Amino acid sequence: MKNVTLTQPTEVKPHPPKILLVEDEAIVAMDMELILKENGYAVCGTADNGADAIALARSKKPDLILMDIVIKGKMDGVDTAKWISHGLNIPVIYLTAYNDAHTVDRATRTGPYGYLTKPFQAKEIRAAIEVALYKAALERQLRDSEQWFASTLRCIADSVIGTDVQERINFMNPAAEALLKWPLNEAMGRDITEVVPLENNQNGAPVESPVHLAMSRNTTVGIDFGTIVASRDGQKTPIDDAAAPIRSEDGKTLGAVLVFRDVRERITAEEKLRQSEERFRSAFDFAPVGMALVSLENRFLQVNGALCRLLGRSEENLIGTDQTQISGIEELASERALLYELLTGHTVSVQFEKRYRTKDSQEIYTQTSVSLLRQNNGEPLCYLVQIHDLTAQKAVEYELAQLAHLDPLTGLANRARLGTEIERQIVAARRHRQQLGCCIPGSGSFQASERQPWARNRRRTTPTHRGEIKVIGASNRHGGPHGWRRVYCAAARNKYA
Repeated sequence: MKNVTLTQPTEVKPHPPKILLVEDEAIVAMDMELILKENGYAVCGTADNGADAIALARSKKPDLILMDIVIKGKMDGVDTAKWISHGLNIPVIYLTAYNDAHTVDRATRTGPYGYLTKPFQAKEIRAAIEVALYKAALERQLRDSEQWFASTLRCIADSVIGTDVQERINFMNPAAEALLKWPLNEAMGRDITEVVPLENNQNGAPVESPVHLAMSRNTTVGIDFGTIVASRDGQKTPIDDAAAPIRSEDGKTLGAVLVFRDVRERITAEEKLRQSEERFRSAFDFAPVGMALVSLENRFLQVNGALCRLLGRSEENLIGTDQTQISGIEELASERALLYELLTGHTVSVQFEKRYRTKDSQEIYTQTSVSLLRQNNGEPLCYLVQIHDLTAQKAVEYELAQLAHLDPLTGLANRARLGTEIERQIVAARRHRQQLGCCIPGSGSFQASERQPWARNRRRTTPTHRGEIKVIGASNRHGGPHGWRRVYCAAARNKYA
């Protein structure tokens, strides 16, 4: 392993403040430059007139300017400092032999960071420079912070308006200008109620300014959703807004801020949603088939009148009830498997037959269709269930089956029923490896009845099921044109050896 030598990081020394010296007397300028360098400042240039001072300020960008008031050229030090302060935001300290009221008044209006009267001591210059630099740094931070917040407020979509304690506008972002049709330069200084007139969206009555309420109550104040604001050209827009007081660190109220937004699109969307919900509610409530919203835990959340009538139960009785408590247990396993396919996204809807029990314990057959409703994020919400009554259909199917297998006059089993029953018993006997005994009442013996259809069935099935059917008797009871009336088949008790 190689030896690693650790070295102390080199301390970065801050650059000395750059100072521009504006003085028309060369000897004084040289003396001032020497004093500044001895105190650790860097002199980035000297000028004896306003034009050169402005040019050097632009190119050198000094941290501070020491400005003599009486200098050469058309502009004196006050005029030069005024231009530099507004155009370049560079702090200025005046150095002058004049301290009359007129000169001091002119200098004060330019917002200087200091005013030294000649002659002065080196310590005085250093103290004035340090105070001015510190003050300039604080103001620079404040300007940057204000610029950051102002840029943020200008970029947001909501309308923002600031006022002073007299409720006069002192800030308005572009969103507010566009909505109210008031340019900032024209709205500045106007009363908030003139630029933002509010009225009730129901009766058109004037609404008290939330700015006034926020400052008087010293708390955040909102307005009713959809309150109307009239723009400068008379266009009325529903808005949602709130106002809050602006306070200093010591709790003194400085003004208020009003934030509001255009809610026309939201109102339109909510109205469409309301209409959609009404259509769904009407389709749900007045549907001729049973409909229900069922939770993922299989409990009824909402039911319609048709389902209540179908099940003979009230809405209060069904809401919250687990479906399994009123369902046939035979179908539950297959139903769970189909619902799992819905939850996993393998299908969008499923159908299955399902039995329900009514309040008086009668079973009804239904055709049930289920689809899955999801939340906006795609997560499952609940099931939408449609339930069609199949009881009448099942009854018709049963009647048709009875007609197909029973004699319409006597109600006894016919030949088709005989063949079906024999085949069913043969299959059951084979499955359980049992012998099958067959007792055939009819006219004549088994051999004498070979001409009958069931006998032909015997000839057809005997080769396949050889040894499985044993004729145990025949009789002439209930003879007739068919030669038989009823066939009874039973599996013999003894199993194959």
